Amino acid sequence: MHKCFALGAILVSAAAMLLGPQKGSADMSTVTLDSIFERKIAYTKASPFYKELHTPHLKKFLPKPWAAAKDEILLGPEWNIHAEGMDSAPGPFAVEELRTFFADAGGIKLAKGQTDKQIVLRVEGKAKDRIQADSYTLKVTKDLIEITSPTPRGALYGVYYLEQLLLDRGIPAIRPMSVVRKPVFDVRMFGEVYGTFTISGLRIDRPISRDTFSALSRFGANSTFTFVRLGDYLGKDTYPELANPDREKNIAELQKLANLAGSAGIDLYLDCYNLKLPSSHPVFKAHPEAMGAPQFGADIRCLCPSDPKTLQYIADSWADLFRRVPQLGGMVAIIGGEGFYHCYMRGGANGPDCPRCKSRPAEDVVADLTNAVFRAIRKVKPDAELFAWPYSAFVWSKEPFQLDLISKLDPGIHLVSEIDKDYIYHKNGYDKSIWDYSIDFLGPSDRYKAQAEAIRKRGLKQCCKTETATAWEHTGVPYIPCMQRWAERMGIIRAQKPDSIMYAYDCTGFTRSRPEELAGRLSWTTSGTGDEEIGKIAARDFGTDAAGKMMEAWKSFSEAMGHIPYLTHGYYIGPSFIGPGQPLMLTEEGMPEELHGRFFYLAEGDLTEGTSEATKLRPIYTADINESPAQMDDMDKALALWEQGVQTMKAAREDVPEARMTEYQREIDMAAYLQSCFRSVVNGNRFFTLRRQYRELTRDAASINANRTQALDALDKMSAIIEAEQVNARQSLIIARRMPCLDLSVRLDMDYPPLTKIIEAKLKYTEKAVKEQFAEELARLSR
Repeated sequence: MHKCFALGAILVSAAAMLLGPQKGSADMSTVTLDSIFERKIAYTKASPFYKELHTPHLKKFLPKPWAAAKDEILLGPEWNIHAEGMDSAPGPFAVEELRTFFADAGGIKLAKGQTDKQIVLRVEGKAKDRIQADSYTLKVTKDLIEITSPTPRGALYGVYYLEQLLLDRGIPAIRPMSVVRKPVFDVRMFGEVYGTFTISGLRIDRPISRDTFSALSRFGANSTFTFVRLGDYLGKDTYPELANPDREKNIAELQKLANLAGSAGIDLYLDCYNLKLPSSHPVFKAHPEAMGAPQFGADIRCLCPSDPKTLQYIADSWADLFRRVPQLGGMVAIIGGEGFYHCYMRGGANGPDCPRCKSRPAEDVVADLTNAVFRAIRKVKPDAELFAWPYSAFVWSKEPFQLDLISKLDPGIHLVSEIDKDYIYHKNGYDKSIWDYSIDFLGPSDRYKAQAEAIRKRGLKQCCKTETATAWEHTGVPYIPCMQRWAERMGIIRAQKPDSIMYAYDCTGFTRSRPEELAGRLSWTTSGTGDEEIGKIAARDFGTDAAGKMMEAWKSFSEAMGHIPYLTHGYYIGPSFIGPGQPLMLTEEGMPEELHGRFFYLAEGDLTEGTSEATKLRPIYTADINESPAQMDDMDKALALWEQGVQTMKAAREDVPEARMTEYQREIDMAAYLQSCFRSVVNGNRFFTLRRQYRELTRDAASINANRTQALDALDKMSAIIEAEQVNARQSLIIARRMPCLDLSVRLDMDYPPLTKIIEAKLKYTEKAVKEQFAEELARLSR
């Protein structure tokens, strides 16, 4: 008798209504990005996870009574704060931060009048560079704690370190010490806080406060970026046809954002988008020599950087922003395949149709544009940095490592090199293409090493691009708790000695996770080893008795990630993103609305003012998974190791103190949810392999007659997999309902239904539509 899956009770979401993308009855012609963003921003701001990310102090001291050890100093309300030279930003914030930390972490109100015990924040001396400026000295004696730095920002980092030491101890107690700390990297850049950024230069009124930026500086960052379009800031000079009537308002907004970032110790960088215009634009009619090549095979034209007047215009226009907003730290220019448009960027397989650029090597065109902008912004702001990022430069580069381009760039430019990208990883029985960011392959890639050597010879600076919380093996969660693997990655980066580091771009966004904290800890001198810092974090968050088992669980997760055979099942789709929301089906007929969403990165292929690609609803599931037997075997090993880690973590529960139980429950939930995600991948591997076999067995009537028994057996096996996957999805739904951080609707770089709605839709679809599909196939085989 052939199996069919049971009709389990459909779990009903607690949400009163779907706050995700709408499809079907709605008139899609009326859907605009503005209306989508208005809905999404309201939803994001109401999210408990978003509110948590913008709550300054999440960690607390252990409950009283507090007993200091014999050689420790116990801090309390008899201590006050004294500030010297801390008047400029972020000095006032540093003083406020220290006072509110003691109040929030332990209910301690520091004295405001003169006392015998003082915490002194002092600006002293001069710094020759940014690393010295961010460095500090911490001295602790019986009645005095001194944090001294050449700058208020350095003193702020000292405040954060003092807080770290106290939280690691669990009570406001500290031993006498004298330590000098400095950052390992010059520019330390995190992407923006989860849920508050979008890509492709789309304008969005993001819900940002000072806490958005202090969340970054707490982890040791000194910079972040915001996406900007050059066209939003253009005046009437040179090409009046491009003047933006909202120029002054837009500049004022940027000034406000830069000041807000600076108030919390963060330099704001511009992630720069050059102009995209139709060929019919008035500027090209008045100045035909300014017309560049089309992009993305559409009528989307850039300005031509080979025309001297136009090149100067682009450079001067970016420099004008630094003149008007001198608080800016620099700019990020993706000169490879997106954003910083030039005629070679997406000009087509045969090169650009621009007569000026077509006669020149791509490397000359790109280098001239990059150098011109760098020189222009440096004239206005001598310490402004330019991060030139040849991401996806394969579309025009004559060689895979862009070494010829590097030889033409001005010394002083930061060349952004990915530690792992564009590498063929030879594994057991198969090759894995590391075309983007991985935590399986740790690096450095051949491309990174070759670029590093060329950069040193040329006198450029190198910025190492990595990820510190998620990777494309799974980007649907705020972080992957494979702590030892993240520590090993940071060790590899430190050994490469890049000048600067980009901790993350926009796979997920900054989420104040333990892996991100670990990256921050390992970015300073006098830090412990990776294992030592992991141990401190584990003891702080789960108690000293449970720390060993938690570290053992993280180690199993770290080993598991070394067996993941894929690098996503597609950008933001499939089980590597929606996890157990991925359906298993014989056909794609009747897919629920909740398994569709919008991808805002597709606005890259639109005109600046266009929204057609970004507003289209598209499947967020994958229609097939096609892995080799070797890849499937490796994924089975990954799941087994992950399950082992979950069991180890569960065994730690009895050792977790009550005061740390909430933190523990969140970590075991994250681990268990990812276990469900990996089970969905394994189930998908097996199901879709069987489905291909079944389709071959039943491709026509003759095949059915010859293979009926085998076909029925394949249906049985697929049915059993679906039953197991339904159980898996129901288990994950319980976790998703109590973990707001898993809600994909909070993210502003896409428009998805809540994760709970996605999983519920998958369950309902499977229990009805997929069951009907199997019934139809059984009937077909019985004829």
